[in-house]
Amino acid sequence: MQFYRELLEVLERKSFVEGRSVTPREFGAAVEARGRPELTGVSQVVESYFRIRYGRRSLSESERHQIDRTIRRLAGARRLPSALAGRMTIPSYTSQSDDHR
Repeated sequence: MQFYRELLEVLERKSFVEGRSVTPREFGAAVEARGRPELTGVSQVVESYFRIRYGRRSLSESERHQIDRTIRRLAGARRLPSALAGRMTIPSYTSQSDDHR
């Protein structure tokens, strides 16, 4: 599930860090709750991760393309505006967890 790690890396470069006790779904929802259009699709990528990890199914070709497009769009987006700059841990914990990757 490399795509989920890629998503987290891109989001971290955009100042979003997954908190230790937050679930991937909570993290995706919190990122999208920032209200920035370029952040849409994060929850869909997270749901794909869950379907593969826990539903034991594979991605269709169209799902893989959609995930790739979302991650590329996120990677090309600018960082948070200066008023929101700085690392944002969601929720406010300081380290990133590998428990669910």
